[in-house]
Amino acid sequence: MTNNIKAAREALGIGQRELATIMQEIEPRIDVGMISRFENGVCLPTPIVADRLASALGVSSRDLFSEEGQTYLQNVRDADEPVEGLPFVLEDLMHELGNTPRTRRELREALDISDRLLRKRIAEARELGYAIVNQGDGYFIPEDLSDMKQFYFTERKRALSILRGLKRLRNYLKKMGVNLHE
Repeated sequence: MTNNIKAAREALGIGQRELATIMQEIEPRIDVGMISRFENGVCLPTPIVADRLASALGVSSRDLFSEEGQTYLQNVRDADEPVEGLPFVLEDLMHELGNTPRTRRELREALDISDRLLRKRIAEARELGYAIVNQGDGYFIPEDLSDMKQFYFTERKRALSILRGLKRLRNYLKKMGVNLHE
C-alpha cells in the first residue's frame, strides 16, 4: 500500500530516527523500525497513530495515505463502533457452514470484513455469551459440552500462564511503591 510518509518526513528534512523520537513523545511504542515499516507499507498504523504521525509531520492523514490506505483507516475506525446484530450474523454464518472449523480467512471472506474487525466481532460475540471456539484448526460453535469444556480449560491455562509471567513484574512494581490498583 502506497503512502507519502517518507516524502513528508524528507520534506521536513528529518530522518527516521528523528521522526521516531518525535513520535515517542506522543506515542511511546513507536521506534525507528516501526517508522520504516510504515514508510515501506509493510504495516499500517492504527487510525490514532496515523493521526499522530500526520500531526508530527505537519500534514493531514489524508495527505499521507493512498485511497486504499484511507479506506483501511476508515474501516478500522468503523470497527471501533458497535454494529447491532453482527455477532448474530457471525453465529448464523458459522452454523450455516456446519460444525467444521473455519479459519479466520474463510470467515473474513464470507462476511467481507477485515481481519481486525472479525477478531473484534468474535470477541464481542463471546462477551454476549456465544460459544465460539478455536482449538487451533479454526473457529466453530461446539455442539457438545466436551468441546466447550476443553476450550475453557485451554483459555484458562493460557490466562494463568500470562498472569504467572507478570508476577515478577508485579512484585517489582510493588517493591518500588507503584500502586497497581488504579
